[in-house]
Amino acid sequence: MRIQFEKTTCTRCQGSGHYSSHPDHGTRCFGCSGSGERLSKQGQEAKAAYDAGMSIPVPEVLPGMVIMYRDHLAQRTIRCTVEASNPSPNSSWTTDAEGVRTYSDLWELGLPNMRLSTYMSGTVQLALTSATRDRARATLAGVPGVTITE
Repeated sequence: MRIQFEKTTCTRCQGSGHYSSHPDHGTRCFGCSGSGERLSKQGQEAKAAYDAGMSIPVPEVLPGMVIMYRDHLAQRTIRCTVEASNPSPNSSWTTDAEGVRTYSDLWELGLPNMRLSTYMSGTVQLALTSATRDRARATLAGVPGVTITE
């Protein structure tokens, strides 16, 4: 199954993928990340619907699920299989400057070669797998700006 969101030519670089020169990044266009294309307005709305439909609350993540993890340091998204999913032993009560006590509701996900601590109130995006294809189809049914091919 392949999902393609509607795209248009980047108006910043006119589709070349190059814009102005930067000493660290060369001439790569930051409007389209050098691809020459950007999501159209309908493509952006369809992508937002897909992201919302494929997201689940962190406590519902189970070992064996495949998720998409955003590595902000490396500036890329990584597809990972969850090895463990538990309340974090680092969860605790804290007191802020005004004396208000709050519980840091951390959840720990065991991913290959790392442990990810996140808030229980957060969400995680499921990766597109054979187990989540029906969910993706249902999420995008009737949504303009997306093409689904088998």
